[in-house]
Amino acid sequence: MKDKQAGLPEVETFYVDSGGIYIYGELYLPRDLYQDNLQEKPYIIFCHGIPAGDAKPARRKKGYHLWARFFSRKGYRVVFFNFRGTGESQGNLNLQGWSSDLITVLDWCREREGAGFPGAVLISFSAGAAVAVEVASEDSRVKAVATGACPGNFDFLFDRVGLEGVLAWMEFGGFFRDSDYPPDTEQWKEEFLSIRPENSISRISPRPLLLTHGEKDDWIPVEHARHLYRLAEDPKTIHVLGRAGHQLRNYPRVFQLILRWFFEQGL
Repeated sequence: MKDKQAGLPEVETFYVDSGGIYIYGELYLPRDLYQDNLQEKPYIIFCHGIPAGDAKPARRKKGYHLWARFFSRKGYRVVFFNFRGTGESQGNLNLQGWSSDLITVLDWCREREGAGFPGAVLISFSAGAAVAVEVASEDSRVKAVATGACPGNFDFLFDRVGLEGVLAWMEFGGFFRDSDYPPDTEQWKEEFLSIRPENSISRISPRPLLLTHGEKDDWIPVEHARHLYRLAEDPKTIHVLGRAGHQLRNYPRVFQLILRWFFEQGL
């Protein structure tokens, strides 16, 4: 009788302290398969965007969960976590804080492996992609970055709906857990706008970079991807999907492109 558990990952939940805020994560570990060279393979860390709808469903979003299971079955250790202000994590949404959360998760992976830590590949989307580019530009533990719908900056967001509109979105979505947050709305806006991949993406080189974007993205215009591609240094790859919208993690074609790129880079 076939073992239904064969090859399925073991999933361990964890919490890490990111500046006094507890960040929830899940570690997917290969079960029995590919154990011989496990220590040589990089971790894969997924960086989600701002959840559509509200903050709660960020835990085990179907797309991320299936992607994590796939890579784990291929012998990789995979981490999915909730940035502050989303899912099971504490805190209020703040993009500078998101950068701290990702660094804290990288620290946790490094501590788990010790001196033999092989680094991590970041697979990232939307606001999470912007944070991934920022962190990767300064952190050599990141060995490669794949992005989907990455903005070059967030000026367009505030130009479109204004500060009051963005704050209303955050409050309605449940991304502000404290009733008096943010204490200084202008400072919160400045911190949000300080995450500017256009200023940092060139520093990812010589590590591999992948940009994917939907031609019909009505949230982050596709011109952002082309702008970032021009600013990036080699090795870099871009794919613009003619029929795709914003939530690229739900498009099988994007999964195929990232997967092909991943193995072409020898990761």
